[in-house]
Amino acid sequence: MGTIFYLSNEGMLPIHNVAVSCANLRIDGENLQVLGPWEFTNVPPEAKADVLSPGHRMSLPYAPAFGFTAINNFKGAQLTIIVRYRPAGVWWRKTEMFPFRAVRTVSGNWIWKSVPQ
Repeated sequence: MGTIFYLSNEGMLPIHNVAVSCANLRIDGENLQVLGPWEFTNVPPEAKADVLSPGHRMSLPYAPAFGFTAINNFKGAQLTIIVRYRPAGVWWRKTEMFPFRAVRTVSGNWIWKSVPQ
């Protein structure tokens, strides 16, 4: 699972007080199921930014945490990335959710794919 998650600001204004967490982690293997809490509330410093300017992106530290090379007979996984931020010029915060699931490629590798909402 070598997918690196990025958060990019494709808008015209900066976003502030960005904090990204993971939730709804589920890993399925042969005779194995790992379920994480709804949300991992300990957001590491690498998943925070005071400002994310237009046209910029930040990599998220979650890909190494969800590598599945140690699981034999891996069948699939899912997780949700939660982004909290404050749009420019307002005092309230917004929350966006991005669900992903693990998909096997033609070559047999596993990658994370966005799940349409």
